[in-house]
Amino acid sequence: MYKVIKVLLVFLIALSLTGCNNSDQMEEIHRLNQENIILKDQLKALEMKEDSTSDERSYNDMLVDIREKAAKWMDYDDLIILDTDLHDLYVVKGIKETFADDYFVYDDLSQALFKLPHYGDFVSDYEIISRDYIVLEMNGKHSEVAFINIPFIYECRKVLQEDGTESFISYRKDKFFTLDEGISFGGKKGQVLEEFIVTLRGIQVSFGPQDPNDSMYFAGSIYPPYTSTAYNEASQVFTLVFEDTIVDGNLFLSDLSNHKLFEKIDLVEEDGLLKINIKLNDTGIQFYTGDMLLDHSSNGLEFNFYTK
Repeated sequence: MYKVIKVLLVFLIALSLTGCNNSDQMEEIHRLNQENIILKDQLKALEMKEDSTSDERSYNDMLVDIREKAAKWMDYDDLIILDTDLHDLYVVKGIKETFADDYFVYDDLSQALFKLPHYGDFVSDYEIISRDYIVLEMNGKHSEVAFINIPFIYECRKVLQEDGTESFISYRKDKFFTLDEGISFGGKKGQVLEEFIVTLRGIQVSFGPQDPNDSMYFAGSIYPPYTSTAYNEASQVFTLVFEDTIVDGNLFLSDLSNHKLFEKIDLVEEDGLLKINIKLNDTGIQFYTGDMLLDHSSNGLEFNFYTK
């Protein structure tokens, strides 16, 4: 397949140079050479999966090498080579029953396999930024935890260790959502909204037990209630919905008369749900982020809003 395309490229070069002066010829040759390089890169992955014996053996050899190197982490049920965005760099998924799928990058040039740390969180997508920088999108689920976290990302960057070896380390970052991109997370029942704070960028809320005598509330796993978000573009209202949650009778709402982002905030309790309706000002808000504020004595959430 590649040989055929190469012949066509030579023919096109000759055809395109007819009637051109030297300067035009050099520019055209440079342009076609660049296109030829791009084409070679795109065909590399295809060539490995063609039906010929040599290509199939090359692909299998790479898979065998990956299996041998991945065995130092786990005896995987299956290893799948995924698509690549860079020449000779492959994303590999390791599958093991009851575990979150592991993700690796395999450098076919150095034949090195690198694990991308994501600590038992489930990956929903990935993006190769460069050979040394890969982003993993996490869906909020964890292999050893029942509740669902707010989706987030891991920025995985290659570093040089003290012993001279290379590896990837991960930095957790908030994920930006468009206003109409609804998310769901949380999972703990029987909660009360105890505090509501309006900040310069958004809001913070904190929860406690509906039963004030529940001494195990903070002794066990601390999670927010099951929460979902929604946005009504016509009314410019962003809504947070908390299941099995009530409002503390002493809750105080901040004055919004001079707030730059919010025009109005309403709390509505109905059918076991607590809804916080936030009317946004016409300031061009397009995105929001969410974060859990959890420790041994607090159970909170933070939402921030951004124009770009």
